Amino acid sequence: MYLRQRAARRQQGAALILTLLVLAILVVLVVQFVFSMKIEEQITQNADTDAQFAMAARGVGPVLGALFRDDRANGEPAGEVDTLADVLFDPKTEAQRTVTLGDVELRIEAEDLERRFPLAWLADEERKEYAQKALERLIREVAPEAGDPAALAEEIAATVQSLSDGGAEGPAPGLPPGEEGGAEGPAQRGILSLDQLLATPAPSEAAPSADPEAAPSGGVSYELLYGDPEADPPTKGLAPYVTTWPVGAVNLNTVLPEVLLALWPEEDHEEQDPPGKTNYWENGDQLARELVRKVQEHRIDPAFQSGEGGASTGEGGTPPPSGGGPGEPGGGAGASRQWGGEAFTEVEQLKDLDEKLAKIFPAQGGQGGQGGQGGQGGQGGQ
Repeated sequence: MYLRQRAARRQQGAALILTLLVLAILVVLVVQFVFSMKIEEQITQNADTDAQFAMAARGVGPVLGALFRDDRANGEPAGEVDTLADVLFDPKTEAQRTVTLGDVELRIEAEDLERRFPLAWLADEERKEYAQKALERLIREVAPEAGDPAALAEEIAATVQSLSDGGAEGPAPGLPPGEEGGAEGPAQRGILSLDQLLATPAPSEAAPSADPEAAPSGGVSYELLYGDPEADPPTKGLAPYVTTWPVGAVNLNTVLPEVLLALWPEEDHEEQDPPGKTNYWENGDQLARELVRKVQEHRIDPAFQSGEGGASTGEGGTPPPSGGGPGEPGGGAGASRQWGGEAFTEVEQLKDLDEKLAKIFPAQGGQGGQGGQGGQGGQGGQ
């Protein structure tokens, strides 16, 4: 009897162990099945999201084309005069620059490169001296901690000129078909990327052919171009203020105030009467800043009217002009019709702001808003 009970207990123990083993196997199988189902679901979702991304990206071209057509047909002013309140730039028309497809939201950001300092001017025989001085001012304005502005501007100018001298001949990128890059024919492409301005570091000691006396090649630091977000305060560098695009003239309606200040000429135009020129930099930059502010107050400038823009003074943005700021819907000008100001379309508008501006930007022939050297129409420069 005793032996029979012991045998039964052994059988029950074995059955319990087998049951637990089967249960463990089932748990593993269920977990694997659930995990594989989640993986398959994620793969399917990723494929669907990728398709949405691809379709949204393909829609950018048609959307941009529609925005350009809308701006030229319904913008104020109409045509090819760009302002900071065009449908492509107006902060109140962000919804029109957003493509939504399923769970994907693609936001389109555009910028008028005629608002930046054109580095190509540093290789232009007629402008390079003036452009180098302007670049020196720009460095002093936006990156004073980077070093000697004059030496840095000279280094950048030398690099740009070297790239231009050795660049491939051919039409400058972005020019309309059949349009030549300059009066003398095909333009040198020159600088194509800001990274071409960076200094090449000296070879490390671990390099097989390292020269212990080798020094970094010509160029500027990464921090000068792209800033240092971890600095206190963070710095932006030159990159947001310059362009490698072959820009013929800056646009007074969109130009960054720091760039306009840097490009401000030393004196009045040489053909102005009566004699007695004004030197705008003789006693600091106060007079030049005052005139830059007048340009901002006159033009359609949402950032300036909101108190978020303005030439850097070390004290944050320039406050909005009296009576400025967004107007009521249906008023003002620009894509959203909610911003005050007036677009520059002809030189005569500058004369109404300040008599000094009439001396800096002499009246010239040409289509309004499509200025050349010295500032035709709504564009300026030297």
